[in-house]
Amino acid sequence: MKLKDKRIKLTNSQKEDIVLLYQTVSNMAEIARRYNVSRSKIRDIVKPEVMERNKLNLEKRGGYHTAYPNHNKYNPNRYRKMKSELKEIKSENIFSLLRSMQVGTVINILKLKSGSEIKNFTITENNRDHKQLIQEGVNINYEEVKQLIFKTRQ
Repeated sequence: MKLKDKRIKLTNSQKEDIVLLYQTVSNMAEIARRYNVSRSKIRDIVKPEVMERNKLNLEKRGGYHTAYPNHNKYNPNRYRKMKSELKEIKSENIFSLLRSMQVGTVINILKLKSGSEIKNFTITENNRDHKQLIQEGVNINYEEVKQLIFKTRQ
């Protein structure tokens, strides 16, 4: 069984057909759609002088990696930005969850940003206007909550 080289988009006979077809049709986009390749691929086949000119211009600029030095490089700022966006999304989810909690809901462990934990916190009042959870005189602002842990029912 002969394996096909996936880098080769067109055979030599297809390239010859494209040159002949371009002489009659002269519409690169239509030919590209017909052969399922890009318009630039068709241009390289029917106008090889353009491809050679582009290669020479790229060599004059010092080659691909000199002309495009930052292409495909790791960008730590992009990673940090994505990570901070994830933190914002998580905090928004906690905020919306806290707003939707009903009186009588039991939170098994309520972790606060200060590092302290409150176990078996039963909501006696959820003051949505002041963004506070209340249990028998203990007021907790939504902003102070870091994590909520519920026991799942089995």
